[in-house]
Amino acid sequence: MSDKKRAPNRKDTPNATKPQRANAGSGSRSRRRRKPLPSGLIRRLGKVTDSQLSREFQRSISVIRDERLRRGIPRCDNRSAIWTAANIRRLGTMPDAKLAAKLGLTTNAVFQQRSNRQVPPFGLSRKQQSHQWTSEQIRWLGKLTDSEVARRIDRDQTTVRFKRVSMCIAPVAKTGNPRVWNKQELKLLGKISDAEIGRRLKIHRHKVALKREQLGIPNPTWKADAARWTSDRIAKLGTMPDSEMAYKMGIAQSTVAAYRYRHSIPMLPPQISSFRRETQPTGRIKKAPTG
Repeated sequence: MSDKKRAPNRKDTPNATKPQRANAGSGSRSRRRRKPLPSGLIRRLGKVTDSQLSREFQRSISVIRDERLRRGIPRCDNRSAIWTAANIRRLGTMPDAKLAAKLGLTTNAVFQQRSNRQVPPFGLSRKQQSHQWTSEQIRWLGKLTDSEVARRIDRDQTTVRFKRVSMCIAPVAKTGNPRVWNKQELKLLGKISDAEIGRRLKIHRHKVALKREQLGIPNPTWKADAARWTSDRIAKLGTMPDSEMAYKMGIAQSTVAAYRYRHSIPMLPPQISSFRRETQPTGRIKKAPTG
């Protein structure tokens, strides 16, 4: 028995009391006494709502509710006390928010009470606030532009368009003076791209294309594509990266990608090609270690 070592007792260890002290300190903090509620508040428990007492005495609703439940006092159902005949007559005579502030309720509570009693809201309704179209104003739709009708009735253009679309009335046709093309401008059609002509004449390229198609002039871009994409170049599409193909042809990479996509030619999977080794000015490609 004397040779056997005696198991250490927790009381003998010097740090045995430290966890107890820490627990004791935390317990004392958790059991911190709350500030007692005023006697005026306690006398009104159950007579008015907890939220109203919270606003008047600046105390938490949860504290007031816990104190009321601890005393066994049921909550106050003051709906019948608040919504007297006089207060019901006040519904719709002022905004819901204003009446809610006077009665000490939320705006939603006043809104629900007014909706349940089918009392219209204060002021003009949403239907009354919308524009009331006259027969004369409706006759303007489709004959005048939406912007002109909106200016006459002092409304935004969206309101006019919504009314016109709801009545299945087509918009007024835009009447503009067609552009007069001179001989020098007509000579450009089919020789350079529509976009370049549009930039020179300061018009949209779609108008240039429309005029060219009316005269039966083929698109010059198609001629350039036919001359550019020979059978040998088409055969190389998909066998090398688009960037390498564009570099050799002297065109943009997007042009190569668009032509390949139109002809359903798959793209070469991403990989390190000899083209990247030649064009990269700096940096070296490390060789894979062998055996």
